[in-house]
Amino acid sequence: LLIFLSGHGTLYSIQGLNRCNVVVRCMNDHLFKDRIVYALSCSTSSILGRSAKTKGCKCYIGYTGEIIFPFHGYPESEVFNDYLSNPFMNASNEVILSLIKGKSPEESFKNSQKIFEQSIAYWEQQVRKGAYEITRSLKSIKNMQVMITQ
Repeated sequence: LLIFLSGHGTLYSIQGLNRCNVVVRCMNDHLFKDRIVYALSCSTSSILGRSAKTKGCKCYIGYTGEIIFPFHGYPESEVFNDYLSNPFMNASNEVILSLIKGKSPEESFKNSQKIFEQSIAYWEQQVRKGAYEITRSLKSIKNMQVMITQ
């Protein structure tokens, strides 16, 4: 069974609307038992993900630090038209897209990492506005994306 969560995160929790805790370490992370989890949330892999692993989570893919990337501040309806945030969106979304297509967590993680690498290589060659910031953010986020398995 696959669980995908996208929201704010802390070392100990994944948060939903109005930053209300949805999953909290040692309170309800046992719900991840026998599950594959992808948390598109800041910092949750550091402690929450490792705690879930000790409670039988099959695989936890998430991030160890703050996910910060440049963007134009477009309205939500236009976020996919933002060339600044698109490289991050494409790489991070690859995890869940691959999992939905039946790929293993390992392959899904590798696919995402590969897109990060391709995007970094592309943006390192660019001279347009924002290229340096995009490259720096992509490198940082790629290194923070981790997979925790049993």
